[in-house]
Formats: sequence, structure tokens, C-alpha cells
Amino acid sequence: MASSVQTSANRPMPAYERIKVDILHHIDGGTWRPGDRIPSENDLVRQFGVSRMTVNRALRELTNDGRLLRVPGTGTFVAEPDTDSGLLNIRSVDDYIAAHGGKHRSEVMSLEEVVADDAVAALLDTVAGVRLFHIVMRHFDDETPFQLEDRYVNADLVPGFVDQDFNSRTPSSYLTDAVPVTEIEHVIESVAPDVDEQKFLKLAASDPCLVLRRRTWWNDDVVTHVRFVSPGHLFRLSGRFKPFSRR
Repeated sequence: MASSVQTSANRPMPAYERIKVDILHHIDGGTWRPGDRIPSENDLVRQFGVSRMTVNRALRELTNDGRLLRVPGTGTFVAEPDTDSGLLNIRSVDDYIAAHGGKHRSEVMSLEEVVADDAVAALLDTVAGVRLFHIVMRHFDDETPFQLEDRYVNADLVPGFVDQDFNSRTPSSYLTDAVPVTEIEHVIESVAPDVDEQKFLKLAASDPCLVLRRRTWWNDDVVTHVRFVSPGHLFRLSGRFKPFSRR
């Protein structure tokens, strides 16, 4: 007679642990190889009949253990062995805040359809006059302004973007499930905040900010360009890598 998986205390295994065990079974058994994209959070929610929060915890813990690589707006991948890809694995802001014991909330400041001018069209490798969605929002750790997000989205590739409630779900999370991504670009720099960034993030003109600019592609088309601005004292990127050994 088959029995359910039990913990050492003879209690049923928590749902997030069951998900972790299943994912590791696929990885260690060779079904999913390094670089393979694993099922989306929505797919895992349906497969296991659990909440998104439960799935998110399982993926976050496996990412922290170096078994998975999560790329917001793209998906979750099997990590290369013996590699902590901290600088590449830039978490979605809600994951980052939760992992540091905080409480994430967001505030949509504007969400609209726009017509690209020359400058914006260049960001998405397209031509002036195309339809885009533009969202500006703030992310908070409890009541502390944590990040300003300024994002353009290809309206033809993601027509449902403008109809989403991004006060309850981040754009990065939605895009991960909405459209496949074949390429991603990250540019990280330190800058002084402009007047709007000072106002929205409650910063002084002399306070340094960490800026991440990200573009993602689906085949030859740019899906989204986003600029994240975070106060330098609140946000930290790190990575530990092992060089390839000589054969």
C-alpha cells in the first residue's frame, strides 16, 4: 500500500518541500539539464494544486541553493553545477524583498498606451510611431520606497499587458508567463538620482542609486525595455563564481 511522503517527525511533507523534491528529481535524474527552462510558476501552481506563494518559496530556496537560476521577465532555468550566478540571477523585486525579511507592496503611478518617439523606439530596436505600453511604478519594502520601475512593452507581442493589475503582481512576474524570451541584456550602473527619482524614492541629490536596465527579446523582436532605480544603500548585487577547470 502506497503512503504519502513523510517528514522525520512522521508528519506530511510541506507542499513547498514536495515541489523542491520533484524539481530536484528531474534535475538529478537528467530530465532537466543545465540551461533548460523549467515549468512556469503558473504551471507548477496547477500541477501541485497549491498557491503561487508556495511555489515561489520552493523556487526561491532552490535558487538560493544554487540549483536554479531565475531571470525575471524570462523564466527559471536549471543552474550550471558549482556556479552561483548572483550577478546574472537578478531577482524580481518582490522576491528580493521577501528574501531579506521585508514586505513588498507596489504602487502603479501610470499605465498607458503610447506612440514611440525616436528615443523610445531606439530602446526597443524598432521605429518611431509603433504602439507601446508604458508603465511607471514604485515598489516598497513596507513603507520605505525601494525601487522605481519605468518600463516599455511591445504592445503587439503582449497585448494583455495593459489589462493587468500590477498592484498585486509585478510586471516581471507577468511577462515571465506571458511570452517566451530567447535573449536578455542587463546593464548595471551607479548614478545620481534626477529630480523625479529624488522625489519618488525620498532621496537627496547626493545619494547614489543603483540602476539596472534590462531588455528581453523574443527571436528578433524586443519584448520589453525597463529601467529600475534603487537607492544604493538598500540594494546589493553579488556573485561567487568558479573558473572552468582545465581538462
